[in-house]
Amino acid sequence: MEDLYLNTLLFRFPEAQDNTLEHFHDAKAEYNKLIFDFFRERNFITARNFVKDTEVYVYSHQESYGKYDFDVYDRYCLKINYNQILAQPELIVSYERTMRVLTTSIAQLSANLANNDNLFEAPITIENPLSQIQRVVEKYAEDEMHEHLRIFHLKKIQDKIRKSANAEPLNNEYLYPVINQELQIYFGIPFNQAQEDSQFKPINKYKRHLEKINSFIQEHLLKADFQKLLPVSKNFTATQAGQMPMSAMQLKFANNGEQRIPQRGLNFGTYQQPTATNITLFYIYPNNVTKEELIQLNSNITKSYGNPNYYPFAGLRKYIGLETQSLRGLSFDYNSQSANPWEEIEQKLNSHSNMLTKENTTFICCFLSTVNKDNLASPLHILYYRVKEMLLRRGIVSQCIDLTKMRALLQNDQQRGRDNFKYTLQNMAVAICAKLGGTPWILSVPAERELVIGIGAFRQGKRQYIGAAFVFQNNGTFNEYTYFSQHDIQVLAGAIEEKIIEYTKIYQPPKKLIIHYYKRMKEKDAKYITDMLNQLQLDIPVYVITINETESESVFVFDTANPELMPYSGRYVSLGNNDYLMCNNTRYDNSDGRPDSYPFPVKIHIHCNDADALQLNNIQQLLQQVYQFSRIYYKSVKQQNLPVSILYPKMIAEIMSQFIQQGAANNVNNCLWFL
Repeated sequence: MEDLYLNTLLFRFPEAQDNTLEHFHDAKAEYNKLIFDFFRERNFITARNFVKDTEVYVYSHQESYGKYDFDVYDRYCLKINYNQILAQPELIVSYERTMRVLTTSIAQLSANLANNDNLFEAPITIENPLSQIQRVVEKYAEDEMHEHLRIFHLKKIQDKIRKSANAEPLNNEYLYPVINQELQIYFGIPFNQAQEDSQFKPINKYKRHLEKINSFIQEHLLKADFQKLLPVSKNFTATQAGQMPMSAMQLKFANNGEQRIPQRGLNFGTYQQPTATNITLFYIYPNNVTKEELIQLNSNITKSYGNPNYYPFAGLRKYIGLETQSLRGLSFDYNSQSANPWEEIEQKLNSHSNMLTKENTTFICCFLSTVNKDNLASPLHILYYRVKEMLLRRGIVSQCIDLTKMRALLQNDQQRGRDNFKYTLQNMAVAICAKLGGTPWILSVPAERELVIGIGAFRQGKRQYIGAAFVFQNNGTFNEYTYFSQHDIQVLAGAIEEKIIEYTKIYQPPKKLIIHYYKRMKEKDAKYITDMLNQLQLDIPVYVITINETESESVFVFDTANPELMPYSGRYVSLGNNDYLMCNNTRYDNSDGRPDSYPFPVKIHIHCNDADALQLNNIQQLLQQVYQFSRIYYKSVKQQNLPVSILYPKMIAEIMSQFIQQGAANNVNNCLWFL
């Protein structure tokens, strides 16, 4: 049984009988302003996002880090929308996480810095935090009843003031910095604290978000004054969902074994093991790792780990097909306390060049790091990229191990009599299999002449890096990738043309071209691709499927028949105009197992150069393929909520953006080295 709803409230415009789409376009801007003014007049911090929807910030609590205090606000977004399915206007009510605001003004912070009063015990990695301030809250009392509250981008307002002869300058006594990533590092505020506190228990975002949304609706939107402005329904909008066939969830392993859950399917063995015949494993590790600790880790990886009577990790051989070799003296340590340990590692790799160039040998390096690459507060987070790059230049793929997390997992296993570290080892083994050119599993689907191209992006500062992964077969088999340092549709169209020609030589011309894209493709960009196909004399449909990189939090579907609120995996909801929500998780029909995580649905838009090709059965097949491509992620045995056609290109782009030499991976671009 399912009871599916969207986080939207239907309404009808109070002064108009006409609630058609035409009237909606005329009234939307007016009611956006009315909603914005409604909350601003009631002393809420309000803002407009980039599409002019109203954001409302509700005070939650105060936190302290070091000797500074921070006001924490819950952020909500109110979006006037038109429900294409029900032909009626609606208000989307979403919870957009929290915002921290420093309770110390810019003026006082400047004075503290002038007095060399950093007030921190941790080392400071940003010399001048004032230069990192982007948004601020302007706050002061207008009178006894009203407080002036305004949030804005500081630099933009300062630029406007400079260009205006009559504008009054801003008063830094009234400006309070909004905490961004750089300031979060400076003030020592931990990242993803909620995730870290729940290492062994996934956080249910459905419960958290709906609790916040329900509270906001009850306290504000259902009150008489707001109802007079906009009489929204007191109930969420009921909806119906399509359903993926069970066959869409099946994966194929060795000996034609099939399973929908990779962790269980691997009992059949990996679908295709690496072809290398002599694989040598070595380690690069911090100098605080003992000899005994390293020997035990090597045994865990190559031999076994866990309860021998209850599905232990059976060693790397099960995944790659043969025992790994070792060379005496090849593994080495490095000084983890050094400011730039990559120089020492580079020198030692050079001194081992004779061993690392041994003929007919494939090397895999396990690199143990004391700093996670996502720990931006540490200048050593870059070590992950430096070591990966210097190994790739030598044609060596690597597997990074977070030493701190590994030790914590092993300690937890020992104290509680568990063997949870075996799951980490299995994830590593699957990734190593793929990095060495093997295929852990594929989709269980009949062969089709389709060319699927995934294009993802990673943004660093103002620069955007593009990676494109090309999947030649509809069973998800990865062939190779092409990397772009920036968005250039002409270069991209040329790369697609090259892949079509290569595909045609091997299989015959594709019957259709499917592009999984990280954003809405502009019409002029799509024209480059269709023009290229015309030059190739290919009259085939081109499907451009936009897949949001971030999970859909603005509008999502939930199931009130499930205490956990998350719908079944494989459910999809039409929002009209070829927009869809797809539930991509590990809550399966006829399964009592606990989900691995609680991801929100993915938002998908489908466009085709041939409108007649957008028939219901074609759309269902395209949605099914997106769903299936999320099941061939070889960095983990857990299903992802995004397809690898988006995830892999983004991973490539992120890693390559940190490399010094862009051609570092040229020797290994036919495998998934970036996992």
